[in-house]
Amino acid sequence: MSKNKNKILPILAVSLLAAPIMGSAELVQAGAGNILTFRQCIAGETVCDDFGPEQASTLGGLPGELAANASLADPSYGEANGSAQLTGAPGAAEMHASVTSMPATRNGSTNVVIQRYTSASAESLTFDAILAYERTVPDENAGFPADDSRVISGAHVEIVIFSMSTDALEVGMTAESNIAALMFEEEPAGLKDLDYATTEPSSNVTGDGTVSISSTATVEPGDSVWLWAILQDFAVNGAAATSSLSTSLESTTTE
Repeated sequence: MSKNKNKILPILAVSLLAAPIMGSAELVQAGAGNILTFRQCIAGETVCDDFGPEQASTLGGLPGELAANASLADPSYGEANGSAQLTGAPGAAEMHASVTSMPATRNGSTNVVIQRYTSASAESLTFDAILAYERTVPDENAGFPADDSRVISGAHVEIVIFSMSTDALEVGMTAESNIAALMFEEEPAGLKDLDYATTEPSSNVTGDGTVSISSTATVEPGDSVWLWAILQDFAVNGAAATSSLSTSLESTTTE
C-alpha cells in the first residue's frame, strides 16, 4: 500500500488468520509486522547521495499475530528497533520505531498493522493517527539532496482505508511472507483505496514534534473495509530518529 513500496518478497497463497478483536465490528482480521534494515551510503556530491543494498536485516511478526517486535544492532552500522501492536478495538494500534546510524550508513525501521472492519450499519468511519517524533541530525546532512526521501532522516506515516473484492489476504506462515502481504508487494485482487493520508516528508534538521492525520470513508450495512497503517523511521550518516504512532477509529451513524 505504501506509495514508496519497499521491494520485499512475493505473497504466498495461504489465508491470513487472526484472533477476533472485540469492539463494534462483526468481524476483524488483523496482522502486524516489522522489517529493519542496515545499508551503506554511496557518496557523490555528499557522503550519502544514494545507498547500497541491504547489509543486514531482520523481521518481526508471524501471520495472524496482533503484535510484532524486532531489533537489530551492529557496531559498524548502529541500531534499529520496531514494534507494532493492535490494542483491542477496531482501528486502535500502537507503533514505535527508533533508529541510530553510524557515519556513511542508512538504517531503517518499518512497522505495519492491518485489520478488517465489517460494519453493522451505515456509518462514516474516520481513521485517525497521531505521530510523535524526535530526530537528531548532524549539520552536514542538511546538504543532502532535499528532493530524495531516501537520504532524509526522520519519520514517515501513511494510513489508508480500503476495500477488496476478496475476504482475506493471501499470506504464508513465515515472517517474510507476513511482511510481504502487509506491505502489498503485489496488490490483492480488487483493492480500492477509499481514503488515504500521509505526513509531510521529514527534513535533515534536528527537531521534534507531533503530527495528526486522518482518513474518512462512508460504508453501508454489511460493507467490509480494511484499515492499514505504516510507521517508518530512517537515520542517515550519524543521525538518530525515534517516533511513536497511535491510531484510532471513530464511527458516526449516517442513517
